[in-house]
Amino acid sequence: MLVANLLAEWLGAIIFGRLADIYGRRPVFTLVLAIEVLALVLLYFTYENPLAFLILTSAMTFGIGGEFGAAYATLAELTRELIGVKL
Repeated sequence: MLVANLLAEWLGAIIFGRLADIYGRRPVFTLVLAIEVLALVLLYFTYENPLAFLILTSAMTFGIGGEFGAAYATLAELTRELIGVKL
């Protein structure tokens, strides 16, 4: 299960990072949060099923992987703007 979640996080970072480059971070970040919330709500109702647990926790980590890239890029931009550094 750990390997499935780590692979889902890695794939989420790659896929959503590319989508954020194409469509912008705000719509992708909104999509990522929607995936995480939907998976969490579904997980609440299906926690007794081991296969559903694996799929939904992997979906959550898929979204979390996408969240990392968007959050780091946003923080880097805000930090540069706040301290006035131009790269």
